[in-house]
Amino acid sequence: MIALSYLFFITLITGLLYPLAVTLASKLIFPARSNGSLIKDGDSVRGSMLVGQEFKSDKFFHGRPSCSSYDAMTSGASNLSVTSAVLKAAVDKRREEWSKAYGISRIPEEMLYASASGLDPEISPEAALIQVERISKARGYGEHQKTRLREYIKGKSVPKGISVLNIPRLNVVEMNLMLEGNGRHD
Repeated sequence: MIALSYLFFITLITGLLYPLAVTLASKLIFPARSNGSLIKDGDSVRGSMLVGQEFKSDKFFHGRPSCSSYDAMTSGASNLSVTSAVLKAAVDKRREEWSKAYGISRIPEEMLYASASGLDPEISPEAALIQVERISKARGYGEHQKTRLREYIKGKSVPKGISVLNIPRLNVVEMNLMLEGNGRHD
């Protein structure tokens, strides 16, 4: 009987009270983060700062490749080793596509390799700046608008968080919402 009472007591504390306390504390201390760091456009949720989305149109910034097609339910890496012929073929194909599309040979690494989760929502400022010409052409931007888009990218290119690497990153969903809502930049 003592063992059952102890089991009930421990289950109540560790299975109900502790998770409830941690959840309530996180909602009070970090309300946006505890709710998924959602990106809102007015009253509608358009995405999360934590999960990437696929954009295929030339009118939008393109994010990194995803092994899970940005499906959060099947999130994960390809688990291919650096010696894998399949990985080499995929990277070579991406390199060829970027070289052909942008006329460059130096392609940002994150645009060649999928992230470990397959859901990485961010790209480097370099990868964003490379895409400015394509987006500007697709949207019919003039020189002034292209310059404003480059300035926006540079202004958003600040290191995020406390990190050893402290590398500037840009959220693709957030940038594409900006393009959708204020596409002219004047």
